[in-house]
Amino acid sequence: MYEVLIFVSGLSILTLVVAVLYSKSIREAHQKYVEAKNAVDDMILSFNRQLKRQEEQLEVSTHKIDVLSTRTELVAERLEEQNKEVRALGDKGKLVTDVELMNIAKDVTGQNVDDKKLIELMRKLKRIFDPNNILNPGAVLPS
Repeated sequence: MYEVLIFVSGLSILTLVVAVLYSKSIREAHQKYVEAKNAVDDMILSFNRQLKRQEEQLEVSTHKIDVLSTRTELVAERLEEQNKEVRALGDKGKLVTDVELMNIAKDVTGQNVDDKKLIELMRKLKRIFDPNNILNPGAVLPS
């Protein structure tokens, strides 16, 4: 009977040791699970922050595209208006070449016109027919 008691005591001690070791490995597994969960949570938060920044950048880019599109439409409308004005002016008269202008100046003045006088005459005509400088607005006549 004493042997049974020693056997049962030994078995109880062995069970207690196995239970302690099992409990220790469950705590370690739980600790690793918590660490892994925290790492995944951090990655998700980081991903969400990055996604939010990209969304904000996309909104800014979309706004810029909308503004540029509106500006492009306005420029196209202004160009169409200027084109109509040029066509209307073209319907009223014909374009005059430099040689024709020199001949007209010669007919009006009765004398040959040099380049300086011709350029001055061209400037005066430009101011008369285009006071708002909408026809060929970037053109510069030589000094």
